[in-house]
Amino acid sequence: MYSLTRLRAITAVCCLLPFLGFAQSPQAPTDVQHWQTVFKAVAEENQPRLMVGDIDGYVAAVRKAVKADDWVSQTVAGDALYRVSPAAAIPFHEAAAKLAPDEGLPQLELAFDYQRTGQCDRAIIAWQAADKRGALANSTAAVAAYCFFRAGQVDEALALWARVQWPRQRVPVDFALSEMVMGTRALNIHSKSYVLARAGDEKALKTLITNALDWRTDWWNASMNRRAFDTVRALVKDTRPNDTRLQRELDCASDAGAAKDADSVKGVMRHCHFWIEDGELPASSDVAKFLLARLDAVNAAPVADLLKRFGAPLEARARSTEGDLAALETLAYLQVMAHDRTGLKATDELGWHRYRLAQFAISRVAGAAADDAEWSAHGEALLKEALVDFPDQALLHRFRYEFFPPAPSEQERYLLEWVVAEYAGLTANMQVGGLPTSTTLSSLTFTVRKRREEQATLPKS
Repeated sequence: MYSLTRLRAITAVCCLLPFLGFAQSPQAPTDVQHWQTVFKAVAEENQPRLMVGDIDGYVAAVRKAVKADDWVSQTVAGDALYRVSPAAAIPFHEAAAKLAPDEGLPQLELAFDYQRTGQCDRAIIAWQAADKRGALANSTAAVAAYCFFRAGQVDEALALWARVQWPRQRVPVDFALSEMVMGTRALNIHSKSYVLARAGDEKALKTLITNALDWRTDWWNASMNRRAFDTVRALVKDTRPNDTRLQRELDCASDAGAAKDADSVKGVMRHCHFWIEDGELPASSDVAKFLLARLDAVNAAPVADLLKRFGAPLEARARSTEGDLAALETLAYLQVMAHDRTGLKATDELGWHRYRLAQFAISRVAGAAADDAEWSAHGEALLKEALVDFPDQALLHRFRYEFFPPAPSEQERYLLEWVVAEYAGLTANMQVGGLPTSTTLSSLTFTVRKRREEQATLPKS
């Protein structure tokens, strides 16, 4: 239920490519590679700007490089911006659409922009325009269907899903959906948080540290972003020259991130005097969480012992007036791994009702479901409350559908609400190692479509 950062083989980078629309459209123009090369060079040249939060400077550099009367240049310029500032991409794609009203690619990119920024009414028009011009690939049709579902245009959404060649196109669908939801987050969070942290915002600094240590490129991969983390370390040294403890802890996190094997990780912990043996708990809970993840990855310390030694101080941090999310998450992880159900129940309540985080509500509901007496007495009420608080959590909809099956007249409503939630975060697929995939989403849309087809054959009263 709780996952700490695990360093994976995929290295996180800040590059702003690939360009999603061109990659998933059958209509890529011949000169797109030229402009991709141009704006990739702009992105690489301006990485230092982005690392210190100068989004406006990067947008200006893109604007300077664009050819104003070339629709392909305008389109690729917008693509080079969407991960940094989704809203900043829109004027470039709108300009491309005006320059080439008969071309489908600018409409496709606008559809992505509008859907990504929550403008489903405009996205639907753009999706339809892109499709009319032959620019909507079958795998991308699954992404387009989202706004139609949200707008209640269920038949149109199902027709789009019917074009997906399932299961052959599962991977392209997975990546397109992840890119829509996750593609803009890490770099955008870093740039905005850096500006606030330099101005002295403590919360922004914590966000900056956590984001750099857990740089999420998609739904499946997260790792330390070395360039971003080094920027954080330089910021702390510059703005907090007397905070030698935080500087030391960040240095230890850097060394732990570079360690390649169990002995190296444990060596870093001993040198820093953290976690293992008689080591202490780092003052920065964000660093503590990361270091624990590195220890866990190499099975370097008994979890029960760590919970016994550090459970109380972690809980104190989590319950403090100012709050400490990283401490709360670290405590919950230790409790899960040590099978401390009583402690976890209290932590889940705190994470749900004070911190207002969905993962704790889900864990709380799941924990109640594992206790027959509690589930019988409070299960339905807990689940209803969680769904009111977090309607976009697919797992909660699965619980509702499976534990409290709907009446026939309510079945389609339940399924469609679940479909919309799946778009926000795909359900884990145990057949592929527990990774999120669009398998459940595809199954749900198929079920709704078949149900409608069967009802259409029934005699009308």
